[in-house]
Amino acid sequence: EDISAVSFYNVIFESCSFSRCSFRKGSFIDVEFRNCLMSNCEFDDGYFSRCRFSSGKWLGSSFIRTSLKQISAQDCSFQYANFDQSLLDGALLSECDFSDANITRCRLKLLQFQQCIFVNTSFFQTALRGLDFTDSQVSRLMVSDQHTELAGACFDLFQAAELAKLLGIIIR
Repeated sequence: EDISAVSFYNVIFESCSFSRCSFRKGSFIDVEFRNCLMSNCEFDDGYFSRCRFSSGKWLGSSFIRTSLKQISAQDCSFQYANFDQSLLDGALLSECDFSDANITRCRLKLLQFQQCIFVNTSFFQTALRGLDFTDSQVSRLMVSDQHTELAGACFDLFQAAELAKLLGIIIR
């Protein structure tokens, strides 16, 4: 379905299933997504404000050039999702899976992670300064050759050892 450029205000999506739908240029304000399956949907050039995502699957969905402001997501899977060139401002993400996701060339403001999974996640050209990954699972991150994305981010000892591989360091 093509549901492009539609605006949703004060709506609750509960146990909904959308697959390969286009919500391109849509806006979602004060919207809750509960137990929804939104696989391979397109939200490019969209706007989310004061939205809550809980226990949903957003596998392979596209959020290119999307603004996500004052959102929270808990127990959601964003595996293979694409957030290229998006803005995440005032977001709390807890117990979410971002494995194989693209969080590239993004602007991150007041972002918090709690017990998230970042395996094979690309943060290419996305500054992670000030973000705390210590209670999240971090493995095989993709960043630029200069690794500047990692400057100022907080990792625990084991995560740092994993990230040292990017620099070619061997730890025994």
